Amino acid sequence: MSLPDQPDPFSASAIKEPEPLLSPHDGIWDGFRFNKSLESRLFWLNEGESESLPGLRSEVFQLDLHDIPLPELSDPASISTSDSENAYFQSLDGDIPGDEGEDEEGTTDIWALPEIQNRRRHNPLVSWDDFLDTRHQEPPSGYLSEAATGVLNVILKANNESSPRPIKPDVLLNAAYELCLGRDSVLFSWDEKNRAFAPQWQNVAAHAYSPMLVQSCFEEFAVVGMAIKNLSHSLRELDQSYSQLSSSRVAILSASRSILHAVHRNLCDARPDIMSLLQLRGRIAKIQTLLDVLGQCHDALDQQHRQSLAVWSLLQKATTASLDYPSLNGILQLTVSCTCRPFLAVLSAQIGLSTDQPTDARLSEGEPWKLLLESSVRSMIQEAQESLSFLRKHAPACCLLSTTAFRSSPLKALELGFHFQAICQLQSRAVAYEDAMRSLIVSEESSASTSTLDTPISESFGLGDSAVVQKVSANPFRLESNIFNSSAHLLEEIKDDGFQDQVVSYLEGQAVGGSRLPIGFEESLNLSTTPLISAQHRLLSYSVLRLLFQEQNFLGHLDLQRSFHLLQNASFSSRLSTALFDSNQNSGESQRRTSASTGLRLQARDSWPPAGSEVRLVLMSILSDSLSLANGPLDKTISFSIRDMPLEELEKCRDVDSIHALDFLRLQYTAPNEILEAVIAPSILAKYDRIFQYLLRTMRMQALTQSMLKDEIEQTSDKTTGRSCDKIIVEMHHFISTVADYSHNIAIEVYWRKFEAVLRDAKTHIVNQDYEQTLRAVQSLNHLRALHERTLDLILHALLKQRQARTRQILEEVYDVILRFSAERRKKFAPIAQINSSIDGTMKRLRNDFRTKVLQFMDALRSGKQALDVTGKGEFEQLDDSSDDVDMFECLLLRLDMSGYWTRQRGRVITTQTDLS
Repeated sequence: MSLPDQPDPFSASAIKEPEPLLSPHDGIWDGFRFNKSLESRLFWLNEGESESLPGLRSEVFQLDLHDIPLPELSDPASISTSDSENAYFQSLDGDIPGDEGEDEEGTTDIWALPEIQNRRRHNPLVSWDDFLDTRHQEPPSGYLSEAATGVLNVILKANNESSPRPIKPDVLLNAAYELCLGRDSVLFSWDEKNRAFAPQWQNVAAHAYSPMLVQSCFEEFAVVGMAIKNLSHSLRELDQSYSQLSSSRVAILSASRSILHAVHRNLCDARPDIMSLLQLRGRIAKIQTLLDVLGQCHDALDQQHRQSLAVWSLLQKATTASLDYPSLNGILQLTVSCTCRPFLAVLSAQIGLSTDQPTDARLSEGEPWKLLLESSVRSMIQEAQESLSFLRKHAPACCLLSTTAFRSSPLKALELGFHFQAICQLQSRAVAYEDAMRSLIVSEESSASTSTLDTPISESFGLGDSAVVQKVSANPFRLESNIFNSSAHLLEEIKDDGFQDQVVSYLEGQAVGGSRLPIGFEESLNLSTTPLISAQHRLLSYSVLRLLFQEQNFLGHLDLQRSFHLLQNASFSSRLSTALFDSNQNSGESQRRTSASTGLRLQARDSWPPAGSEVRLVLMSILSDSLSLANGPLDKTISFSIRDMPLEELEKCRDVDSIHALDFLRLQYTAPNEILEAVIAPSILAKYDRIFQYLLRTMRMQALTQSMLKDEIEQTSDKTTGRSCDKIIVEMHHFISTVADYSHNIAIEVYWRKFEAVLRDAKTHIVNQDYEQTLRAVQSLNHLRALHERTLDLILHALLKQRQARTRQILEEVYDVILRFSAERRKKFAPIAQINSSIDGTMKRLRNDFRTKVLQFMDALRSGKQALDVTGKGEFEQLDDSSDDVDMFECLLLRLDMSGYWTRQRGRVITTQTDLS
């Protein structure tokens, strides 16, 4: 290939022309072609005809543009091209002297614009005011309120038949303020007779105010003024006769004084900002609500004569008001706290939290918390009062009674909390108080420094500032904290009550914190007082229990009841049985001349019952001997006595063959002091007496059957008689012996052993100074009494003396049959026996009756053995342990019919009954 055929590397012909993006149309892209209209190949209008846009003209702002015609274009003779750039710019600035628009040679510059040539040297600032159309006028308004006040006055005058009295607006506004504050003014005065504000003139109006508007406003203002006036009248009672008022009334009046002062101050502070009646009307809307609720609280207290009912009514009113007006909750909380303060002060003194004696006798005697607090809290208060009374009398040196220890500690103050956080704080304070006092009680260091409670613990809970009391000048609008103490001057020592901030927050609509889980007023009283009351109750209970076990020998007195009332002393039981039922004893009817023992000889005497002197002569010696062996110092607490009985019951005792022959005899116990009497109460002694009466009857039947069996054996041992031992006597002896063994060794022993184990554990914990374990064992004095009574109830139930009426009746019938059989037998084998064929028939009938009654008794036990009393299980777990639960009636049935003897006798008894009929 030749050289010319090769492409030139430096030639640009190889670069191709770029292809157009769109097909060319006259060499110009239609997207930018706007010659005569907006239509093109890419943009077009739907309408076929294009019209020019209308001119924009504003009614207010107008842009004034002048059409400036351009000069005619003509070919100049010559055009100067020798001007320099500086000359050109100078011509633009208009600095060239001479005729404007001409150069030095006088030639006119046709390219110079007139607005540039004739421009001002100093241009004004550009603003929207340059475009304001001063010729524009606004159309007149159709609202009368936007017209001049004179127009409104003319219209009001035309519609009012009587022309109102004109008042200056500032005078009217000042009178309205005075009315809202409950004070007289030039327009309104207080009518004491009708107790209402009366206008000085009727049909009053002011510039731009209608008489109807003025009347409506002043009616609302008068309601507020009357409420303030009534509160002020009540406050005068507080200043003049506070000593005759109840403490709750004094408290709510003091709270009302603080609220009223805050309302006055708020109105006075807002006075410069109020320029019209309508503004004032809107301002007092919340004040009217506040005063109305406060008036309802006053009415709740005035309508009730008892202070407990009055406070309860106040709590209900506060609960309702807090639901209707949640913004008033803070003020209501302070009011309720102040009203309940005297109750809490009395309660604090009566349970030993404070040493100040309550001055309001109506509160201290009436115990208002019986209605205000729950039953569980009331029972703790009652127990704490009893324990405190015992300690003051028998242990005056106890640290809980100290007048100096922890007197000023805030941990001992009963206060109210109205939300969950406050309740938790009160609980923490109660725990701290109990821990500090427990350490002193257990260690018996009553002279310890009070800093244990006042300084470190109180500071750990942030309570140091709450107990600070500052002396300030007398302020009649602050609630005095010690107003219920007559020994202190009213308003001598006060502290901020918080009403000012709460009222201002309510009137200004400011939110005060979050909800923090609020609690109702009726529930807050119980939830707030329970922690500290419970702590004080536990402390007092432990102190009394320690006094009872260590100094009063409670276990010794309890063992005394077990030995004699329950006949668990073998020596005493044996000697008592001999003295009552052994016919071989010497008679105690006459003076004893020998050293031989004497007895009452129930079955071998001419008259019954014996005289009281004889009973004391015979039985008291036995009791004294047994006491000297058991516990000598207790011999003055227990004795035999004659029971006070009605005449018809006394007649039953005269029959020696009756089961009621020994009902007149009573074993009487007298507690040496109030502490022991609280645990061994009269109701408990009545249960001991019922058990003793039952055991005495069983002892009599046991002695009787033993005597019959002994006589029968002696008579049948003589082989010359040729007769065998009477089988029915053996059956009677077996039955009574089984019942007696069951009563002493099972019914009494099982439950008493459990009760005694609890007491032994409590005594051990007290000796070891174990506070928690002691209270866990017996809890309190009342719980110990209830535990004691519960034990006796279980024993009575097992002895068929409680809630087993049918079974007990059958058992008494069995006893009666044995007694009548013994009487008939004595008649038959008397030294001078009367030949009477009816005795054999009677004894045969009594034999069958005995077997029949025994079978009925066993059937009653089988049907009632599942009806064991379980009331109270869980409350007394120490006595109702399911692992040691024993079916008492099953034990008695097993002992009575272990060999199946009575089961085999059932058919024979039925046959005998048929033959006798």
